Amino acid sequence: MTAPRIWLLAGPRPGELAQQRRLAQALGEAWEEKPVFEPGSAARPSFGWRPQAAPSCGLSAPWPELVISFGKTLQAALWIKHASGGRVRIVHLGRPRGIAPGQLDLIVPMPQDAVPDAPNVLRLHLPLNLPPRLADEVLTAARQRLEKLPRPWTALIVGGVTRHYHLDTAALVALVNELEPRLTKTGGSLLVSTSPRTPAGWIAPLRAALISSSALYELSEYGAAADRNAYPEYLALADEFVLTGDTASMIADCWRSGRPVSVLPLRPSLRLRLRRLVRGLLPASLVVALVRRGAWASAVDLDRWIDTLAQQGIVGIFGESVPRVSWSAQADDDLQRVVSRVQALLPP
Repeated sequence: MTAPRIWLLAGPRPGELAQQRRLAQALGEAWEEKPVFEPGSAARPSFGWRPQAAPSCGLSAPWPELVISFGKTLQAALWIKHASGGRVRIVHLGRPRGIAPGQLDLIVPMPQDAVPDAPNVLRLHLPLNLPPRLADEVLTAARQRLEKLPRPWTALIVGGVTRHYHLDTAALVALVNELEPRLTKTGGSLLVSTSPRTPAGWIAPLRAALISSSALYELSEYGAAADRNAYPEYLALADEFVLTGDTASMIADCWRSGRPVSVLPLRPSLRLRLRRLVRGLLPASLVVALVRRGAWASAVDLDRWIDTLAQQGIVGIFGESVPRVSWSAQADDDLQRVVSRVQALLPP
């Protein structure tokens, strides 16, 4: 049996792994998934970047020709390249941290990652993930369940707090209250889905705001006690989307549904505001130099990326603008561009 030419270095984050898998599948080459995190240690890699130390997760020769890493799995990619005598090529998705970007063969930063331009950097318009697909019987059952609610169906997708962006319950309740006049005018209904990042303390205020609203609604809470995840059902069935702007993947999912998308931008956290302040006090050339040497990680500019999408008409800013550009295969060419660059790295 021929050894796979590509290793996909799998970490603990499903969203990252989904994008790695989609790229690996599109390449049309033999590939194998290699977990590089110990079970139960999602927050910490099973080894650090120490060239002399072998990882504890079973990586050994024969080595592949290329590895695809994302996030903290970059440390495994660097170890493999060292162990192979520098022969293995590295394709890294996301922003590299703790290493000079020039040491990597190809970097595919996420749209919110402000990685400096370089010959080995390929920028995306949107993340590479695809909306989850449902079995026909699941989709039919969801449609039958929702038929009692009048259309159009507006899906409100609620994210949560991240290290870089915040949304409080008052803003969430205000969002529901602002949606009510629109739903009253159209005669439609609200489909609400929380996410894995939604704090448990948000559910009660959200439910109270919905109950006091005149709009008909369905609330699907994400969690261990949930009997299903309604998010993919809403992606398939809703007529439009309103979502909190805390994740680029969620925006990409909704836009690729082909329905209109409006985003509620979130407030940058104190941590992010302080970082921007420090960077703003330094010469731009110095910041770029520090990033290129691996001394600083590239900035995260999710809110600025959302502004760019709104200017292009891909999404609307809730309460301020409306989307103008629907999904099309021609406009969504990121995967094809990445595949071409990666294939060029593989030996004939």
